[in-house]
This record gives sequence, C-alpha cells and structure tokens, in this order.
Amino acid sequence: MLIDIGGGSVEITLAHNGKILATESFQMGAVRLLQVLEQKKYGEKKFTQMVQEYAEAARKRFSQKLSDQRADICVGTGGNLDALADLKGKLLREKESTYVTVRELDMLITRLRKLSFEDRILRLGLRPDRADVILPASLVLQKIMEVAKVNRVYILHVGVKEGLLIDM
Repeated sequence: MLIDIGGGSVEITLAHNGKILATESFQMGAVRLLQVLEQKKYGEKKFTQMVQEYAEAARKRFSQKLSDQRADICVGTGGNLDALADLKGKLLREKESTYVTVRELDMLITRLRKLSFEDRILRLGLRPDRADVILPASLVLQKIMEVAKVNRVYILHVGVKEGLLIDM
C-alpha cells in the first residue's frame, strides 16, 4: 500500500507483485482538512467525522480488492510524512526515521496537539506552511493506518518532484 498525503488530497494505491490493483484519490488533503478544522462552527468534531467517512470509503473500496488480505508493506510519501519522520527523532528521541509505527504516531499526535502553531515553528523548526498542516496530516495517516490494519508506515523521503526528475 502506498499513501501520499498532499495538501488537497490523499492518494492510496494498492499493488501486488508489481501490478497496481487499485488506486484512489480522496479529497481529504491536509490543507483542505485544516480549513474544516479551523472553522469555528465545525471544529475538531466535524474534522474527525470527515476523516472517518473518507477512511471508511477507502476501506470499502480496498476490501473488494484485498479480500481478507492485509497490506504486507505500507509506504508513505510526501512532505508531511517526511516531517513526521523528522519529528519522531525530535519529539520521541528515536534515531530511526525510515518508518513510523501506530504507537509512535499516537505519541506524536498527542505532543503536536499540545503545541501552538508558533511553538511548532520555534521549538520544532517546522516551516510555517508545514506547521499548520502537520496535525491534520497526522490524523489522516492515523485513520488510514487504523482502517488498513497496518502497524508501520515506511517513509522513503521521496515525492512527486523526485518522480518527475526520474521521468525527465
């Protein structure tokens, strides 16, 4: 399973033996969800409901393709996941940054929730455009991991720009 969490959408791709079984794009990217989260009339309750609905739709779609199988390997790409891997080292004092487990993600989310936007920039060294979306992106990843029943996401520190360079 490949997960790419971008600003406007989340792409999930399932493959087996080098063949793509299914790929879906969901309009629940980190920036889009941050906008929902920041709306005072909705708040975190509406945000959680939206993430749950998208994750359930993904689960149904992919359960048709996987039957009772589980993803052997789950890989994540994109700047939000790269930042999570780096935060794992800073906040959890873990040296290994090539993956994030469910337990580690839960701890990261707990700590990120306690920090203001400014603290995420000053204390964690995140860029402003990352500091505001890192929590929504983390919550999306948490829900996808729960639905997919995966315990670990490998983070390769590559994204669309590296793919474009290879194509060129």
